[in-house]
Amino acid sequence: MKSNSRIIIIIIIALVVIFLFFSFKHTIKSSKEINKISPQDTLFFGLATGLGGLGDKAFNDMHFKGMMLAQKNYNIKFIYDSPLRIEDDIEVIENLIDKGANVIIAGGGYHMIAPVDTLSRKYPYINFIVIDDIALNYYDNVASIQFKQNEGSFLVGAFCALESKSQKIAMIGADDLNIINDFYVGFESGAKYINPKVKVFKEYITTYDKVNSAFANPKIARQIANNLYKNHDIDIIFQVAAGSGLGVFNAAKENGKYVIGVDSDQDYLAEGIVLTSMMKNIDIGLDLVIGEIIRKGFQNKAYKFGLNENGVGLSKMIYTKDMIKPETLDKLKEINNMISSGQIIVPSLFP
Repeated sequence: MKSNSRIIIIIIIALVVIFLFFSFKHTIKSSKEINKISPQDTLFFGLATGLGGLGDKAFNDMHFKGMMLAQKNYNIKFIYDSPLRIEDDIEVIENLIDKGANVIIAGGGYHMIAPVDTLSRKYPYINFIVIDDIALNYYDNVASIQFKQNEGSFLVGAFCALESKSQKIAMIGADDLNIINDFYVGFESGAKYINPKVKVFKEYITTYDKVNSAFANPKIARQIANNLYKNHDIDIIFQVAAGSGLGVFNAAKENGKYVIGVDSDQDYLAEGIVLTSMMKNIDIGLDLVIGEIIRKGFQNKAYKFGLNENGVGLSKMIYTKDMIKPETLDKLKEINNMISSGQIIVPSLFP
């Protein structure tokens, strides 16, 4: 009996040892599988574009291009949505969160600052990135990406002053906002740097239409541009109005005058008429920041990209380079280098 009891005990111990061995092996395997999970598997990005949504061939499309670039480079997952009105911002962002997004790209810029401030406190486990402006508060879950449009616009102003025959140039902005006026500050400064006597005009779409979106109103933009070209002897207009800028391109064609594109390379939209475009490389900025989030985790800070960081700059002028004076191109390179090196400090409305 004692012998049988010992045998039974030995068998039980052996079974327990075998069970513990396989349990431990399974635990090690599970741990290894968990360690294989990459940030791309835990991050789900939600892009809330600016007003007007995709198809503006400028600001909003550059956001989407940046997300597609990050998807290619880092295999990220993302969804997107667009507000029809500023009042829809919070609803659009919360819809993205409801669908699982845990990193919100607030692509509306100035009109998403307040919503982000509110929602970042309501959803402390969600990270928010304000694009093209500064955040009201940099909580642990809030960051921003700014582009030094004043530096790129300085180049545009210098370019216009160097190429304008009438020495009368203009900027059409969507609205009287800091972000738009920062373009103008750089634009005027660059023009006056070349010729202190150059006349610089400024118009806003909201001056003429306070009902419809200033960023998707090509009809009014066209009317403003026609007036500037016909009645004020303007020969080059810098349009800073997103989708509304398409109306300025049409007016330039009708009047045989010139225009400068904005945000993306818009030279192809009116070949030989769009002299150059002041590119705000939102795609590059987004890709860089998303890459940093994947490598280092989310950081609540203000990212800034200027000429030195390839955040802004002029297009390659594929359709117009042969029309532009060689000395103009040489001067632009010189100014670019002087801004990048700190020899020229471009004024700005932002700290």
